[in-house]
Amino acid sequence: MLLDTCFLIDIMRESKKNIEGPAIRKLQSIEDLILNVSLFTVCELMGGVEKSSNPERERSNVEFLLEHLRVVYPETGFAVSYGEIYGYLSGNGIMIPQMDLLIGCHAKILNMSLITKDVDHFKRIKGLVVESY
Repeated sequence: MLLDTCFLIDIMRESKKNIEGPAIRKLQSIEDLILNVSLFTVCELMGGVEKSSNPERERSNVEFLLEHLRVVYPETGFAVSYGEIYGYLSGNGIMIPQMDLLIGCHAKILNMSLITKDVDHFKRIKGLVVESY
């Protein structure tokens, strides 16, 4: 199972507020699974860290979260798969944001389902299993 950026951000927000919201409840329902995060998600999180008002604190929060997840990296064949999916979406006028495309392609090539609240974006990638929370 691959976790999207919005899911991880919601987990951190809910934890910070000490509430059991939809992201925490979803996390509890999948806690027995191996939870993975794409390198592209890590990049998005670190970009958010640098834009925050307190980068040191936010980096620490992100690093703590990542200690509990397995970061996966693109392998050989990723670029070809990305190109095919990009070509299809672009050619059909149904593009999604660039980072979502990278994360969705990564989940698909790894044959992992993706947990996100941006279901409409990711459902455009044929064959990708998307779970909401």
